[in-house]
Amino acid sequence: MRSLKYYGPGNLKLEETPVPTPGAGEVLVAVASCGICATDLKTFLRGHPKIRPGTGLGHEVSGVVVDAADSTRWKPGARVTVAPYVPCGTCPQCQRGHYSLCPHLFEELLDPGGFSEYVRVPERLTSQGMISLPDSLPFAAASFAEPVACCLHAFSSIQVDEGDSLLVIGDGVMGLLQAEIGKVLGAHPIILSGMMPQRLQKARQIADIVVDIREQDLAAVVARETAGEGADKVIVSVADAKAAQSAISLVRKGGAINLFAGMPEGSVLPLDMNRIHYDEIALTGSFGFGPKDFQKALELITTGKLNVTQLITSSVPLSDTISALEKLTRQEGLKTIVLCGAEKAGTF
Repeated sequence: MRSLKYYGPGNLKLEETPVPTPGAGEVLVAVASCGICATDLKTFLRGHPKIRPGTGLGHEVSGVVVDAADSTRWKPGARVTVAPYVPCGTCPQCQRGHYSLCPHLFEELLDPGGFSEYVRVPERLTSQGMISLPDSLPFAAASFAEPVACCLHAFSSIQVDEGDSLLVIGDGVMGLLQAEIGKVLGAHPIILSGMMPQRLQKARQIADIVVDIREQDLAAVVARETAGEGADKVIVSVADAKAAQSAISLVRKGGAINLFAGMPEGSVLPLDMNRIHYDEIALTGSFGFGPKDFQKALELITTGKLNVTQLITSSVPLSDTISALEKLTRQEGLKTIVLCGAEKAGTF
């Protein structure tokens, strides 16, 4: 089979490799769809401290079970989406409900990676992170379960309620998904800021107010739309420390901020401590997701409450994955879906 492997920044190879053999409790999935995400782009451009050379890339996976070994739950032909990781469930962090902080989170992963014709799904993932898909749900839509789950985890840290004003800083795929989720939660108004014309055009179909920061004063817009108070809740979805700093001045007294985007190594956030203290601002961060987030994400997608496919600007065969990554590094398009083996996994 073919699989995309990482060997260093800018060095990816689509290789022929043996089809993995599932062991006891494991499942072999023919990958139908795998989304390209920001982590894939960062790894391609700069590398990643936790991704070793020779590792397969891709983790937003949906497909069809083709070999279930001795599994009593899964049978060949089942349409599924698979979480790229699940917590152990027994460590102190898991006992606290902090599943994304589980120290064992990445001990069992998809083998070799989602940009492959097949992946072996370890037993822990088959039991806690693999979900059946209805026939009516396209594989490409199901591949959004992982990014949506990450967004839901972020929202849980700031508790967005109906009627809350929500500011999303960042016009990438995650920022656009967060604006969509905000609508589902009843937030209003939803203000989204960014600077990429194609992305802002899509944002205008989702958010209530869209701010092009190249031409508009974001602080003035937020003040106008919130009667001068500032936004109830703010999510920083761009990897820019200055954007994170601006969020502190844009949130209202008693409001909450989530730092969603991972910042460049060594980034420092200057803080007006009195603003945090006297104005009782909650400053939080979030990473990854837990099993319930993944399940909820797929529910929102399956029921149509989230229209995730509107963010897909291209789909490519597995052989064109590297070219697609190069285009996305130039910020051409929004979401690209890699079709890893339609002839094996069904019709999209």
